[in-house]
Amino acid sequence: EEVRSKTALMPIVGENRFLNTFGHIFSGGYAAGYFSYKWAEVLAADAYYYVQAQGGIGSDASRSFMHNILEIGGSLDYMQQYVKFRGKKPSISALLQSNGIDN
Repeated sequence: EEVRSKTALMPIVGENRFLNTFGHIFSGGYAAGYFSYKWAEVLAADAYYYVQAQGGIGSDASRSFMHNILEIGGSLDYMQQYVKFRGKKPSISALLQSNGIDN
């Protein structure tokens, strides 16, 4: 209750049991699908911040993204292609940053 009062954006009704029943990421057939959405957010944030740091659209980094990710599609191993584009595997740091969380 203490954490909720400090972090909730809106008052929570007393009957709300959301935190006790949010099974999407823990169980059931939807858990793997939910994880894939989060993993896509990790990749998107990591790629975005990298390209922005390298000069944004039109930079060598953006062309590398186009060549190594978009043009290849799913025809080659995506992690190998991501490393070719980015120079390393993705990390969650950019996703945390995009959500206002210090890493």
